[in-house]
Amino acid sequence: MNGKGLKWVHFGLVVFWIILWIAAAITGWINSVAFVSHISMVALVLASASAWQAARTEQKEDNRET
Repeated sequence: MNGKGLKWVHFGLVVFWIILWIAAAITGWINSVAFVSHISMVALVLASASAWQAARTEQKEDNRET
């Protein structure tokens, strides 16, 4: 995926997280241990995917330099 596409994916994720946070606050899900643990797991997966994507980009830049 190119940089422009990734920008829109990340924008969509930010909007999704904001909506989810508002919905959780309104409905009281935010007080549920299961909800908080699920959100933590999702955040961990997204952080790992983000780091993987950054490593792929670094590798592509290294390959261009050689």
